[in-house]
Amino acid sequence: MVVTLGDLVGHLERLEIRCRRCERRERIRLVRLIEEHGAEMALPELGRRLAADCPRATATDLSLRCCVYYPALVSQP
Repeated sequence: MVVTLGDLVGHLERLEIRCRRCERRERIRLVRLIEEHGAEMALPELGRRLAADCPRATATDLSLRCCVYYPALVSQP
């Protein structure tokens, strides 16, 4: 099952977005993300769109490619 922006409504006010390969990070209001991308936007696709302007987004070496994740949604052991 893929999580969508709509699935986060009522759980988060802002979605924190980070990259595992660089210092890029941001907190964006969930309402704004839904307005811009729609409630049905899947988080993996959202990550690709948000990283599209990153010089590392299309790196041929996968270990260097932009790697967006959402810290608040990562379960801790």
